[in-house]
Amino acid sequence: MSIPIKVSIIKKISNLRKQRAFTFTLGISFILLCSIESSRAEDTYSTAIYGALMADNNLGSVFLSPDLDSSYSLLTLVVNRKVAQYKRCIDFGFEGQIVKHCGNQHHMELNGVFVSRWLPFPWDQILDTSIAVGEGISFATEIPEWEKQRHPHVSQLLNYLLFELSFSLPSFPKWGLIARIHHRSGVLGLFNHVHGASNALGLGLRYTF
Repeated sequence: MSIPIKVSIIKKISNLRKQRAFTFTLGISFILLCSIESSRAEDTYSTAIYGALMADNNLGSVFLSPDLDSSYSLLTLVVNRKVAQYKRCIDFGFEGQIVKHCGNQHHMELNGVFVSRWLPFPWDQILDTSIAVGEGISFATEIPEWEKQRHPHVSQLLNYLLFELSFSLPSFPKWGLIARIHHRSGVLGLFNHVHGASNALGLGLRYTF
């Protein structure tokens, strides 16, 4: 068997293992969610809007030292529904996003995300704080120009991650200021051999009802 064929087989096996690991992780998350007592009596909806600039960083450095590019921006409308809560410490919910890219790219982006939110902090009586992490799917209506310029492999459909800090005043609990990392990626080649993709750092407002 020739070396190129062996390399191709090894890559296919590696990609299959990544797909299985990814599917297994999603399955375990779903089982854990189903095992948590539902909070239907306290179901909460929220909506948010945030603007963001694309950041020429990897995910590890985008929040601490972002290299922002004002010629690539996005505006996102968010609708979120809380579906469960664990011991008044963690909220679980689903979120839908509609994203409009502006500047040097003009496509739309649609994201569906499962979100976990850590609630208690010792200073909440002064400034109510929460941290959220989200995992889901992102679909761009066309190949993003930002990603096309930076990666040899691109895809309209990619994995989506969000990381969020949220703050609100106890006297105005329904309103909150949010800071978000908006991340699309190929999960180490799982999506169409894409390694890396794009990060954006944004600020916005949330209203809970």
